[in-house]
Amino acid sequence: MLLFVDLFIFFLFVLCPSFVLFSMFTTSNGTADNSDIGNIVVVHGERRQNSAVGGAVPSPCAAVPVVINSSSPVATAFCEAIVQTEQQQQPKVTGTLNRAKATDQSEKLKLLFTLAKSGGVARMRAILSGCDADELKRLLAAEENGATLLDVAAQNDNTEEAKLLLEKGAIGPTDGTDAAVPIQRVTMSKFSPFWAALLNEQTKLVEIMLENGQNPNEHGAFMRDEMEQTIAPLHFAAQKGNLELCKLLVAKGAKVSQRTKDKRGIMCLHIACGNGHLPIVKFLLESVGVDIERTDSNGDTALMCALLENNLDIGHYLIARGARTDRTNKFGISPLHYFVKKGDFALCKFLVDNGANVNQNTTDDSDFHFTPLHIACVGGHLQIAKLLVGEGKANIESTDSNGDTALMGALVQNNLDIGHYLISRGARTDHMNKFGMAPLHYFVKKGDFALCKFLVDNGANVNQKHDG
Repeated sequence: MLLFVDLFIFFLFVLCPSFVLFSMFTTSNGTADNSDIGNIVVVHGERRQNSAVGGAVPSPCAAVPVVINSSSPVATAFCEAIVQTEQQQQPKVTGTLNRAKATDQSEKLKLLFTLAKSGGVARMRAILSGCDADELKRLLAAEENGATLLDVAAQNDNTEEAKLLLEKGAIGPTDGTDAAVPIQRVTMSKFSPFWAALLNEQTKLVEIMLENGQNPNEHGAFMRDEMEQTIAPLHFAAQKGNLELCKLLVAKGAKVSQRTKDKRGIMCLHIACGNGHLPIVKFLLESVGVDIERTDSNGDTALMCALLENNLDIGHYLIARGARTDRTNKFGISPLHYFVKKGDFALCKFLVDNGANVNQNTTDDSDFHFTPLHIACVGGHLQIAKLLVGEGKANIESTDSNGDTALMGALVQNNLDIGHYLISRGARTDHMNKFGMAPLHYFVKKGDFALCKFLVDNGANVNQKHDG
């Protein structure tokens, strides 16, 4: 039985096709048959009818056509088998080509990221120049670990590579609708290519990006710094003390009046003063013409910002250029009020030596409109009180909103050393406030024996009548 099956298969697939092929090319007398009208021509899976005797059928691959007599059922079956085989093989070939193309793009992208990181502008140019528009967009928008080619080039200070990528379209519209990536775009590392260049203080690369459409003032150009301030590029340059970068940004349109996007709302002048960068302060005031009295959202001027960080060289410079020492902020305090309260003798002396108003009252009702001397006496700052009275010639009898003098402020806080000093300098013990009370009246009412004795010992009028 098995032998019969084997013989049948051999006849069907070997002898029969051979006989058919032989019959296609010969007649009964062994000559070629030129009457092949109606015959089927097979060219790479296509079945075509000859249109004329001896008609040649063109082949896209210049293959020799195989002519099969269509009158034979076996021949027809054989033809259809050939067509079906080629059709089944075609998707496999296409899939292989697609996989090869994908692999090629993957390798290309991998090489481009290597070049963006390590440098190699010539090779990068050669690769990108060989891409069509669609492929170029895909490559420029592709990411590796959340970073694009431009991100990587900027982060590694590869200026020429970044410039090439920008030339090829790596900067797109700021709304991000195009496949190209906006230069302000924030990556997984939280830095856009532009900010990567700024953070590395790559002035040349920053210049290239500005020339390629980066706007230093728009919302997308801001970032949050380590102090939780949302700052603009010019703020950062002023913070770092990079004068060259500041000049570049201003020349490219950065607004010197732009504020940080936080509750403080400071400008580049305040930042430069606070960080001690005198050359930038001079540039902003002398070359750009920034108003020296511009305030932050608290009402503090550049002078206050400089003094808060003990940058006395900048303080001297600002005062020499006309900065006011008596400017009060929205809390009603001047720099002298502030530093007296802090107990900072050196800064108080700096301000007194530079003409600060030692008799200026605060303008906020919550602190009783104290003078600097009141603040020193209440705070127990004896040396500052001596500075204000001695060198500053402060009015020892100046009063707060209740009509109390500095002596009363010292005694209320039990600062007897300051009380002794003020009395030695002529402070009156019988001064009556707006409630008609002298200090002795007040402390008798409080039952404070020690302070009553202190006042009596220092000449207080024990017969003075309460006028309230």
